[in-house]
Amino acid sequence: AAPRRPWCGCTGRWLSAGRAWRGWTGSCTSLMHDPDAPIDLDAQRAALEARIEAHYFRNACFLADRQLLEGVDRIRHIPATLVQGRYDIACPMKSANDLARAWPELDLRIVLAGHSAFDEAIVDALVRTTDALAAALSTSAHPDAEGTTRRLRPAHARP
Repeated sequence: AAPRRPWCGCTGRWLSAGRAWRGWTGSCTSLMHDPDAPIDLDAQRAALEARIEAHYFRNACFLADRQLLEGVDRIRHIPATLVQGRYDIACPMKSANDLARAWPELDLRIVLAGHSAFDEAIVDALVRTTDALAAALSTSAHPDAEGTTRRLRPAHARP
């Protein structure tokens, strides 16, 4: 019943459900949850997030069962890194391990964290991964449409 409530047309219920949803997700996504910490989102934004998440959950994240695992050959050529929190209860380790087995080229990084992108270990791993990608792109040479070879640089490095 909870995922249906954010779709209610009643503004009061919608905002209340959003706050409740945000409180619940906040309690189970970070490794070191402080139950007394205030919820840092305003009610309207929390309700909008709840609505989006409920939409995805009601539609099985728009994926058929095992679709990613069975279709991984279509994306194996794309360099990718997966940062996985060891204590993530929203996306369990089994999912990351199954994907890494199906996609041996995948750089799986397991960190001491939960699910939240705000957990310190996940932030660190994401920044390191992004910095490595930026460095790789800045030293890569790629031909443009006219066949001229040009260096790619991260946006922040452009003059």
